[in-house]
Amino acid sequence: GAHPPSANITPAPRADGRPAAPAAAHAPKEIARRLQPAYAAAHNNLALILATQPSRRADAMAHYEIALRLLPNSAVIHFNLATELAKLPARRDEAESHFAAALEIDPNFAAARTALQRLQQPDR
Repeated sequence: GAHPPSANITPAPRADGRPAAPAAAHAPKEIARRLQPAYAAAHNNLALILATQPSRRADAMAHYEIALRLLPNSAVIHFNLATELAKLPARRDEAESHFAAALEIDPNFAAARTALQRLQQPDR
């Protein structure tokens, strides 16, 4: 039998000259991996909006946590989650660890350093 016309299409070679993988080789997992930063940004941005409403703080933190699972090395997302956690006395230790994580990722993150120092000061 005849092959459909698309069966004879060869992907363009890669920049290094090696043949490109056929389109079918780009598994959904690989596509999802490539999109993770965009999905993380979307969850972070949604959380920023939700965090402006005190009644939605838990939802905001849930979206920050999803964003961190997708992009664990984001100093900004660690900082944003820590900022929300710091508002809850029972979760200040978690806030401290996320501020510290932000600083570990980006030692020049001044806002994270200031927030961590403020959190570590004894209550006046």
